[in-house]
Amino acid sequence: MSNPLSAARRRVFDAQAQDDFALLSGDRNPIHIDPAVTTRTQVGLLMVHGMHTVLWALDVLAQSDPLRQPIAQVKVRFKESVYIGDELVLEIVARRSGVRLKLCVDGLVATTLDVTFGEAKRAVIGQGLANDIPNAAWPLHPLELSPEQMEGISGWLAFAHAPDAAARSFPRLSAVIGARRVAGLACISRLVGMVCPGLHSILAGFTVDAINELDRIDAIRFKVTSVDERFQFVSESVEGGGWSGKIECFARVPSTAQSSMNLIL
Repeated sequence: MSNPLSAARRRVFDAQAQDDFALLSGDRNPIHIDPAVTTRTQVGLLMVHGMHTVLWALDVLAQSDPLRQPIAQVKVRFKESVYIGDELVLEIVARRSGVRLKLCVDGLVATTLDVTFGEAKRAVIGQGLANDIPNAAWPLHPLELSPEQMEGISGWLAFAHAPDAAARSFPRLSAVIGARRVAGLACISRLVGMVCPGLHSILAGFTVDAINELDRIDAIRFKVTSVDERFQFVSESVEGGGWSGKIECFARVPSTAQSSMNLIL
């Protein structure tokens, strides 16, 4: 009899999966969903949301015994991009205090996840600041910020949908860590792709600790802690959705607009 966990360790993400995660997370950055935009990039293909691959991997892990323990920390590093049509292979390696997951494409490691087990921390966030949280529809389009505009900005970003939507998309993971924590991770994708860095963004990695919130607000609070213009590297702190930690991302070089035929002629 085949092992159902082994059978679930391979996946090819298609355009429908892209659209579904864009709707769930609110991350509608065109690099993920607009073929007309990606034709002007070096690769020319739609890039799979990095957080989508992470949540899929954790959802697969949730079928196994190790994830029956409480999660204290999730650390993720994105090494290579994953594109529509790539076959993603998940490898799970047990460690002393947790597990390491590797997502590979054609034998190359695209993403590493280190999951550490332990008790969640207690944190107080929100503090009656619900009026400072934009509505769930904001922003409708990715922001295009200069490095100067990114420097030191902070604020709140609401979940695109209630946690129930995350539970429907990732039922096994939601049953283990809670739907709000799943929605909180999805909201990090939205933060990077839609707010900061926004339009020209690449998520490089993140490290988040599980927290028990006294104020359960369906939003995350963020603050840009550093911007390195030499490498277009942006660091942010995040808190909310059952997590507290930091994210690292790049503000990639914008695509070059093609000259019109009238100018060429």
